[in-house]
Amino acid sequence: MANELVELTVMGSRPEADLLVERLRCEGIGAFAKGDYDGSYYPMGTVHVFIAAEDEGRAQEFLTRDLALDADPGHWIDPSRRRRSGLVLLAAYLVLPVAATIFSLVWELTR
Repeated sequence: MANELVELTVMGSRPEADLLVERLRCEGIGAFAKGDYDGSYYPMGTVHVFIAAEDEGRAQEFLTRDLALDADPGHWIDPSRRRRSGLVLLAAYLVLPVAATIFSLVWELTR
């Protein structure tokens, strides 16, 4: 059936569901969210994300790929840059305290 809807997933909050709907739409998959509390001033409860039945395979594939990428927050960083950023942080944690100590010693000696 061309107009049949299926529930893709259930989200814990409206912002999460809206974000997923927009990400699906960017992939060319029509989606909408319907919450247990739609229209309420204080949104609480679960939100269901629906898609067209013919898009279900693509949407499931997107969810699988998307969730796998979200599990690794550094997935978008080149591995060599990831290593360099770690070295920069290590240098900052080691160099800054030493520099601060030297600065405070020089300050005390010149007063």
